[in-house]
Amino acid sequence: MMNRTDIRFLALALIGTIAVGASAVASTEMSPATGTANGVACEIMAANANGMTQIEPVVYGDPDVTGSYSFRVASSGHGGRSNISQGGSFEIPSSGAMTLGRVALGSGGSYDAVLTIDVAGASTTCEAGV
Repeated sequence: MMNRTDIRFLALALIGTIAVGASAVASTEMSPATGTANGVACEIMAANANGMTQIEPVVYGDPDVTGSYSFRVASSGHGGRSNISQGGSFEIPSSGAMTLGRVALGSGGSYDAVLTIDVAGASTTCEAGV
């Protein structure tokens, strides 16, 4: 039997899925990667627009849940190679979703993105790449 937290998480996941679908229609390309830890979900969103690839790490869960994250992107393309690292703490707002950062890369190259979230002693990792 599902408890109240499970139902909230499923509702947030459904809302996130609908939002992802709407975003995919609005952009030229969208590719999500997801994972969960202690009822909190992570996702890496990537969209191509205006000659750039924008990559965003997103966390979903109940409002006021806190945790920490590490986001790494390694890319290579016509302009060379780059390694970008971001991280810190988060507190999920009342909307149930929080974008943790943003990385913009020149289109046409390749990238590997890894988002790790830690919540109350549990962690999960989302990975995406082209």
